[in-house]
Amino acid sequence: MSIDSAALLIEQIIITMMTTDAGESSELGSLFEKLQLVEPGEASRQVENRIWEVWCDHEEPEAVEAMEHVVAALNQGSLADANERLNHMVNRWPTWAEAWNKRATLRFVEERDLESMQDIERTLQLEPRHFGAISGFGQICMRAGDVASAVVAFEKAVRLNPNFEDIRKAIAYLERELPRTLH
Repeated sequence: MSIDSAALLIEQIIITMMTTDAGESSELGSLFEKLQLVEPGEASRQVENRIWEVWCDHEEPEAVEAMEHVVAALNQGSLADANERLNHMVNRWPTWAEAWNKRATLRFVEERDLESMQDIERTLQLEPRHFGAISGFGQICMRAGDVASAVVAFEKAVRLNPNFEDIRKAIAYLERELPRTLH
């Protein structure tokens, strides 16, 4: 993929991130509302953890088992195993946002940023509130030197999850140290 294609993909992800409405899951909707209201600390971590649990859950037991295996493989550094399973998962369950997000994460770790961004875009089409995918996109933008896009992504992630203290610090640093352009 060329640099022009990468720049276009960055713009497409930003548009998706800013314009796609979440399909409402009543539990996720109430968890996101609660995340906005609870004070940082143990209560907010519990809400965030529950959001991740919902994202990682699936109606098919085979999918849940596959996700558990992928998480274990990633934690053990078995990237080839995780990659094989994730490719199967996104083909078998193409509407499962967390399968796409986990593959995006793997591709980020492997420094396959363009492929990671493609998976992030799909994640956000399926779950626009996915603050993990959005913050990962911000990290890719930083690695690519696109500070303005990184700030846009990080600000969106913090709006969704106000307890991202490290991301707040990154935003403050970037706004203090680097020029900002508008998208």
